[in-house]
Amino acid sequence: MPSPRLTYDPGNRNDRVRGMRARSRVGGTLRLAAVFLLLVGINVYVFFFRDNTSIKSAMRAGSIHGKKLAKAAEAKGEAKGAAKGGVSEKAAAAAADTPAVDDGSLVVRGRMKGHNGLFAALAATKLDSKEVAAVVKALRGKLDMRALKPHHTFESRLDPATHKLRRFSYRVSKLLSVVVERRADGTLVGRRLEQKLDTRLMRVAGRISGSLTASLAKIGVSGAVAARLLHLFGWDIDWYHDPRPGDVFKVVIERQFLKGKPFGYGRILAAEYSGKVAGRHRAFYYKPRGKNAKGDYYNERARLIRRQFIKTPLYHYRRISSRFHHRRFHPVLKRRKRHNGVDFAAPPGTPVVAAADGVVLSAARAGGAGRAVLLQHKGKIVTQYFHLLRFARGIRAGRKVRQRQVIGYVGSTGLATGPHLHYGMKIRGRYVNPLRMHIPQGRMLPLPERARFRRVAHKLARELSGITVASR
Repeated sequence: MPSPRLTYDPGNRNDRVRGMRARSRVGGTLRLAAVFLLLVGINVYVFFFRDNTSIKSAMRAGSIHGKKLAKAAEAKGEAKGAAKGGVSEKAAAAAADTPAVDDGSLVVRGRMKGHNGLFAALAATKLDSKEVAAVVKALRGKLDMRALKPHHTFESRLDPATHKLRRFSYRVSKLLSVVVERRADGTLVGRRLEQKLDTRLMRVAGRISGSLTASLAKIGVSGAVAARLLHLFGWDIDWYHDPRPGDVFKVVIERQFLKGKPFGYGRILAAEYSGKVAGRHRAFYYKPRGKNAKGDYYNERARLIRRQFIKTPLYHYRRISSRFHHRRFHPVLKRRKRHNGVDFAAPPGTPVVAAADGVVLSAARAGGAGRAVLLQHKGKIVTQYFHLLRFARGIRAGRKVRQRQVIGYVGSTGLATGPHLHYGMKIRGRYVNPLRMHIPQGRMLPLPERARFRRVAHKLARELSGITVASR
């Protein structure tokens, strides 16, 4: 018997409800499909047709570009530079080590990011293994293969017919490129192209208004110079406690120019800080005679500025929240307890530096001290750094550290009511107040060098004295 045929009866209420539901489902599906297609269209437009998009940026930053993409990028860069009335920094850098004329080469550009070594990066340009080996051989003695960085860029110019390399350039920095070119006999030869900087003396002076960094910024000097001054006088000046508004600083520094434009700063040749609390401090750069001699900073008496310990292991902190005390009331334990150090309140994540050269005794959790680093120094001195948020990379037991090297970051681990650094010091097993510890002065220059140093220092001192400081 055939199965009964199902029909739709408009007069039937149940059939009408089922029909409405079916139409609603179809309508919802169509609306969802329309929204989906709209979103796809927007993404296609954003990713493929607009500038500065994620995919295009990734392509530019990541790997290898063929000739068309390279030419498009060059045209776009030239157009932008023309619109601004100049040449972009990247375009200027590229022009330094690429031919000015188009020789019809197939141009392939890229950078080291994502490639495990130069051999792999060159292989990605579709050069055959013999060509790659020849390029690497030509670079020996010209490029340190151990110093390759992900941000380093390179460019290959290939013969479009044979796909053989005509020219390869590797940019190490804005000043240094290494180039490999093919000779007439077919061999590849490498050479270094280093641009020379024009160095001039720059004289800077000002008064403290706020921080040293802010005071230098007001007169148009980079924060990098402020950091050098903080380091230079960090053995004699507590940069949190000592500076006062109106204190005077003077600097004679090398200013570097590349093709007539400011490039950076060279050495500080002389510096002076005169303060109400800090007193007057001067530093002069001097390099002793000798093949292996290194330059350093000395005061007017030919004594080395650098000392074994810096005053504080933090360059920036809010205040000293607790001092060295035999019976301090502990804010967590709620009882009186010996406080064998000094607490520096500072924002979480503030870098903590080694007070002196030494070896890491331990870098681990230590009960109430939280994350702690202990350093062993000469003279049976141990310094302690407690309540750290985290350790700096590579800081572990047995590692050597240099003075001012970052060893951790301010935190509030262990028994702490807020972010701070507990800085403690032991000498031959006995705790001492690190703020009152007598830090021996630096060594004197050898006697045969002192007369020559005094001549150099006298000339630089006249430079400092000749700098005028604006009145308040």
